[in-house]
Amino acid sequence: MTIQDILELMKKNTLATLGIVGLISGVIFSVTKGIVAHNPSHQLSLPASSPFENHIFGIGVLEANSRNISVGSFSPGVVKKVLVNEGDLVKYGDPIIALDSRVATIQVVIDEHVVRSAEYSVEISKANLGYASDLLKRAKKLKAGILSQEEVKKREFDTQRAEAQFNLDKSKLEEAKNKLSLSKAILNQFTLKAPVDGIILKVFIKSGEYISDSTQNPLLTMGNHKPLYVRAQIDETDAWRFDAKAKAVAYLRGNKSISLPLSFVRIEPFAVLKQQLSGSGKDLVDTRIIEIVYKVESEPKNIFIGQQLDVFIEVKS
Repeated sequence: MTIQDILELMKKNTLATLGIVGLISGVIFSVTKGIVAHNPSHQLSLPASSPFENHIFGIGVLEANSRNISVGSFSPGVVKKVLVNEGDLVKYGDPIIALDSRVATIQVVIDEHVVRSAEYSVEISKANLGYASDLLKRAKKLKAGILSQEEVKKREFDTQRAEAQFNLDKSKLEEAKNKLSLSKAILNQFTLKAPVDGIILKVFIKSGEYISDSTQNPLLTMGNHKPLYVRAQIDETDAWRFDAKAKAVAYLRGNKSISLPLSFVRIEPFAVLKQQLSGSGKDLVDTRIIEIVYKVESEPKNIFIGQQLDVFIEVKS
């Protein structure tokens, strides 16, 4: 059948004409528009491979060299103001959270007045003791018979009484000073201060919230991030192959071109249950791991405490 015959047939049969047109259109669409483009891969690079011929593999987690410190409160109270934000650098002793301290402040003022009153009492007792002692010295210097023995004895008793009162007032002053020191220490606890130099990692509290004695969660987390440490978890079956002097390197997950040279810090000699790092940190398996702490020798950008790393430790065989 020639093309001329097909055209003649199309003129005579409308249904056949529509079928042929539809077939041709379908073929053209399939070739031009019907091919689905491939979506770009979310994996920027292939997983890292070991640079060593023989190695131990471990899962590493970046942490502060001071460990990640969960800061809590000595005293219950209402948060007056959070003085830091995530990412702030702080020095040891810098204020980070202020609690409502009005009651504690008033108690310090009261105790300061008590101390001043006790100091005045000591001054009075000291003067009375000096006066009584002077009278007794004068009585003893006089010739016999000028004063009766009863008068001399009275002056002796007056001196002893004044000395006892002086010692009592000094004791009360010391007690008042100790109470003032305690009040100031309690007041100082209402301002939480940084326990180490470092960076604020996460703040969990807001102004106006109440902290009770039963509060379990930390108020904030911080740590010293210079240098960073890596906590590597190796399987207990590989522990016998580990050598502290061996080379170790960590690779950032998602980009195997970012490698972190490591130096050994310590091994924690207690095997713990292996945790599947699924986010919740509660999934347990029946194997145990040994934790080895390394120091990151470089200062790469855009890595953060808490990130996971692939750690490779060289072994001889």
